[in-house]
Amino acid sequence: MTTTFAAPVNSDDDVELVQGDSYSNTDSRALVWDLTGFPDLTGATVTMMARSRSMLEESGAILSVTGAVVTATGSQRVRAELTVTDTADLISGENQYEYQVVASLSGGGPVTLVRGDMTVLRRQA
Repeated sequence: MTTTFAAPVNSDDDVELVQGDSYSNTDSRALVWDLTGFPDLTGATVTMMARSRSMLEESGAILSVTGAVVTATGSQRVRAELTVTDTADLISGENQYEYQVVASLSGGGPVTLVRGDMTVLRRQA
């Protein structure tokens, strides 16, 4: 299984965001992962979740957004779009969060597609 990247996701599957920015597909800023070797994603739902490293013992995600399956088979692609509201309250700092993108398959259970570190940069005044 392999993934390739599109900014703001880097080649190590790490994500770098700016606090309070929007990451929409309309603006060509969505988080995108290209995948190979995963099960058929036809009919799957995709969720991107992030949790603060300082809260790893606690359950639940600080950030949870429904993503989209762009291409379900072959060279697969999934994406997540984040709004200003999604990123506004994130804490800035190096590797403050860990994230994962999970697909819930239409005929089966959850499959973790990708996981990595998420860094939030402070918006400059």
